[in-house]
Formats: sequence, C-alpha cells, structure tokens
Amino acid sequence: MRTKKSMQRRAQEYIDERRRLGYDLSTTGAKLLAFASFADKADHKGPLTLQLIVDWAKGQATRA
Repeated sequence: MRTKKSMQRRAQEYIDERRRLGYDLSTTGAKLLAFASFADKADHKGPLTLQLIVDWAKGQATRA
C-alpha cells in the first residue's frame, strides 16, 4: 500500500527541484512551506480550496 505524501513533503520536493534549476526561492519557498504546514495541520485532503487559502492568508495577516 502506498502512503500519501504530506503537503509539506510535496512542497519541499518542489522547492528542491526549482533550486536545482537555479531558482533562489528564499522568500517564496518559506511562504510555500508555511502554507503546506498549515494545510497539513488542518488535515486537508484533495485539491486546494479557496477557503483553505483564505484561512491561511488571514492567519498570516494577523502575524505581520
């Protein structure tokens, strides 16, 4: 049986691949990992939803 990859792991693999291609992704990568962590903590399954993105963005705005 195959285990599903966490959103965090998928995001890290994406960032690693982009960096191998020469992209820096320092700020963007950090934001992507923060979102992936949020999605994993919310136990989100399936395609991303607008509601998940808005909930994450609201949480980011309160931290700034």
